[in-house]
Amino acid sequence: MNGRVWTRAASAGVLLVGPFVAQVANAAWDFVPNLYLSGRSEDNPYYYPDNVAALPQQTASSAALDMSVQMATYNQRSLLQFQPEVVFHQYLDSSNDSLNGSDWYFNGLGEYQWTTVKAGFYGDYQHQRLAVAEFGTIDFNLDAQNVDTGDTGRTAFIDQYRDFYYVQPYLAFTLSPRNTLRIDVGDSGVKYSGGDLAFRTGFSDTRYAATLQRNTDQETQISAVMSVDNYNADINTNDFHTFTIEGQFTRPINQLWSFNMTAGVLRSDYQVANLQSRVTAGATTDYIASIGFKKRTVTGGLNADLARDVYPSSNGYEVVRREARVYGDADFTQRYGLDYVVWLQKTETLGGLNVTDNRDYVDLQLNFHWAIKPVLFLVAGVEYQTQEFLNDITNRGKTTATTLDIGVRYKGLSKRNPPRRPTP
Repeated sequence: MNGRVWTRAASAGVLLVGPFVAQVANAAWDFVPNLYLSGRSEDNPYYYPDNVAALPQQTASSAALDMSVQMATYNQRSLLQFQPEVVFHQYLDSSNDSLNGSDWYFNGLGEYQWTTVKAGFYGDYQHQRLAVAEFGTIDFNLDAQNVDTGDTGRTAFIDQYRDFYYVQPYLAFTLSPRNTLRIDVGDSGVKYSGGDLAFRTGFSDTRYAATLQRNTDQETQISAVMSVDNYNADINTNDFHTFTIEGQFTRPINQLWSFNMTAGVLRSDYQVANLQSRVTAGATTDYIASIGFKKRTVTGGLNADLARDVYPSSNGYEVVRREARVYGDADFTQRYGLDYVVWLQKTETLGGLNVTDNRDYVDLQLNFHWAIKPVLFLVAGVEYQTQEFLNDITNRGKTTATTLDIGVRYKGLSKRNPPRRPTP
């Protein structure tokens, strides 16, 4: 990259970072701590396939301590929020010492508004044990951005760690009262503590997107998105260069429900290497589509969607993912409520380049909470996971795992009204 490009990048960085530095220096901060101490029982903590007799399933019990604090400062023009979190896991039986460890998280977002320009960012960092990192999760903050981490469902050498980062700065320009142009740059990457394997590898992915948004009336928004995605796997230098054009539509149905829809086409040029390091070059075309509904009430929320999309993956390829998701929360009384997830997922390599990684995955969760005090909760939950690699000879058969969890959560109260969240 030449000096002129670096200069432009640095100038853009100063434009984005400057307002947030001033916000940190001058604004009052709100701190909301969260502490969760739990006991956990797992019937298959190593995620062994059900039909592998030589490696029988082993029930394990553990204790977990989850500590986080949400730090936020905001006013009418700006928002800046960070949340560091650490989770410690300790298993009771010494034979499960390989499962002990800690997971570290740090995420943040910010936005600053001028008269006709808006600048912001999202960021996420995760340092996780493989037993946690290689399975998708749902964020019960229903309006939060759910960042895809490229999980594989592979847990060989389970004592290793995965590091994932994601950063997405953006600029939005108000062209007229109804039209907005938004520019996004997303960069993500994965590294494994034990190095790369044929079925699990680090990768880097960069996405550039331009979005033209139009509010056709006070309730309806339509968008045209053009994006370029560059994916590169570490172990085999597989490279995917993907160009996508898509349309988005969002509209409230009534005061409680809203509807959104996405449809687009993509072309991906690729170079991939097989186990004999033989390189194949080619191209493939595909499509993405989604339809979703959201419900927001005083006592809870619901997200439900069907989607077909393309994501980077740690299997060394970009993948096509078909999924159905229903997740939400509900408060039945002022003291009693629940969270729930139903998630069905089918993953295939883009262009059918590597069928051994084709994966079916199901995640079901149900969590109850009972308020002892406004800041103190008794929590109990169950999670059921099952996955199957249909074409993998070494890992054929279903894998099922059930986790029971009970604990006590302390969740602090914000001293101010909750901040508004930027529009993803």
